[in-house]
Amino acid sequence: MPWALEAGLAADNSIRYTGQFGSLYVGAMYSFGSNYELGGADGFSGQVPGHFAAGSLANLLVSYSDGPLNVAAGVQQVRDNSDNRQTVFNVDFMYELRRVKFYAGWLHSQDNTGLVDTLLAEQPIPDISQLKNTNRIDDGPFAGFAWRIAAPLLLSTAFYYDHMRNAATASGTLGSGTRYTAVELAEYELSKRTEIYGTVDFNKVTGAAGVELQGRSNQTGSAIGMRSFF
Repeated sequence: MPWALEAGLAADNSIRYTGQFGSLYVGAMYSFGSNYELGGADGFSGQVPGHFAAGSLANLLVSYSDGPLNVAAGVQQVRDNSDNRQTVFNVDFMYELRRVKFYAGWLHSQDNTGLVDTLLAEQPIPDISQLKNTNRIDDGPFAGFAWRIAAPLLLSTAFYYDHMRNAATASGTLGSGTRYTAVELAEYELSKRTEIYGTVDFNKVTGAAGVELQGRSNQTGSAIGMRSFF
């Protein structure tokens, strides 16, 4: 869900700035075309003659760290090739207490590009070209913790909530709805580069959020696997 609310696009042809000033971190990025694969008037490829900002993605992040405390705030705006915009604001908090890191935050998204509806839908909804300027609003608080139980074992728990307005429905109308998500993740390190993991998540939707699951109001998923980091 955060991936969709934060646009979920690859940032092509981008420039980036990072700066560390004591406990203060500042990061910024500008992409001249946020995704080359999505072209046309409804896409995000950029490179539209006479429209320099079309298809662009810009973001700014500021964070402050003081011992076990970290707070951050950011803003991001993506434009499609017709200059419709999605703007996202976020605030984040993290506090480390011995072996446990506590997290909390909030995401606010205002979308007139149709991208959020398109990325989240698991049922047929109108084409993205028909979802422009609908002013979809999402407010999504989240919280969780990561517990280092032992040197190789990390257990993470997260809770997400999304209240949406002007969201696309299967009938082609706009409506309001909610989505609740709980996630549990266990990771066991076999080496510095390799780990095995197991995860389970539960989702429940109401109202317009019903299109985000395949024909039911709740869903439970699980996975196990192994991954290496390079």
